Amino acid sequence: KRVVEVPFEDVFPLESGESCDSDLEGDSGSEEEDDVVAIRQAEIISRSLLNPVPSQRLGDWEKHTKGMGSRIMQKMGYVVGAGLGCRGEGIVVPIGAQVLPQGRSLDYCMQLREKANGDADLFSVEKKLMREKRIQEKRDAQESARRKGRKDVFSFINSDILGND
Repeated sequence: KRVVEVPFEDVFPLESGESCDSDLEGDSGSEEEDDVVAIRQAEIISRSLLNPVPSQRLGDWEKHTKGMGSRIMQKMGYVVGAGLGCRGEGIVVPIGAQVLPQGRSLDYCMQLREKANGDADLFSVEKKLMREKRIQEKRDAQESARRKGRKDVFSFINSDILGND
């Protein structure tokens, strides 16, 4: 077994100027490595210029928060418009966060999504289902009132002839 001691900066880069590949031999000052780092940064920048502009800014949801996630990513060397990863080959478009109805289970949310048939707004589907439920309850109440108001032979005999309510 061989134990190698690695500086913390190689495991978790703290400055944006450091490369993402760690060199265990300690020759970080050589010109070749500086050239490699410069070439990689140039490739990342050229990829970011060639990639289509996403519809929303990365971290756009952070305008209501302190924006810690974007700050950490920038300190770790992220270039806006480039892909994720040390070579910038990862995804460019962020995965959107979806707000789900509060107090509902994931199964319920999945049922809403199936009923939405691809509609992105689950709240409108839930409101539509609640509206349909209220309409059905009103119809049931009207039907019940109509049944109570209807006189049949037995209610006629009980109320009018026998005098019982």
